[in-house]
Amino acid sequence: MTQIIIEYVLQGTRKGYNITSGADDLPDDVVKAVWRQAMPRGTGWSAYTGARAIKAFALPDGQIAVSTVTVTDATDESGRAGIRRAVVDLIPAIGFERHLRQMWTSYPPPITAIARERCAHLARKLPRIKPKQTLVLTSAFQSAQSWQLIEAVILCLMLDPPRRWQNHNPPFPFTTLALDHLAENPLIAMPAERADGLAAFAVR
Repeated sequence: MTQIIIEYVLQGTRKGYNITSGADDLPDDVVKAVWRQAMPRGTGWSAYTGARAIKAFALPDGQIAVSTVTVTDATDESGRAGIRRAVVDLIPAIGFERHLRQMWTSYPPPITAIARERCAHLARKLPRIKPKQTLVLTSAFQSAQSWQLIEAVILCLMLDPPRRWQNHNPPFPFTTLALDHLAENPLIAMPAERADGLAAFAVR
């Protein structure tokens, strides 16, 4: 499995976000796709220091990218907070479901038990998947740790999708924490305070 790292560079001539490892032997179109899509959309990440977002999307070579993005406590050269770091695993499509199951089993049993209940409730009311549509799930953001439940709910939906989704070819791109729905994956989760005015489904 190939792993690409994107992080903020403070030194040298290329200050700012850069791919710092893992891309040397990859095709240009794959690297460009990872660069464009690895980070969740939105601004104001400084309010979510310590939070994690998981983002999965297809690559031009048929692999699946699973990007794990953390909001670090670092600042840039002007003192701006909300700096993020992405670790992107490139996975053969045949191994994507197994990868998701490994992620699922990493959550504590109390979280997966609640997530199954929330997932079953959502499955009864989520609509069919439509082209170019974004389904937004919302919940109050209380802490980075509590948001793990929302991550687990989305993984549950991926591993045990509603019947009306089952004619959609996997993988279904998703983002477990975004601050804007525009130009995002078809299934995303947003803090309730950032989704005001959107047609969204609350995770209760």
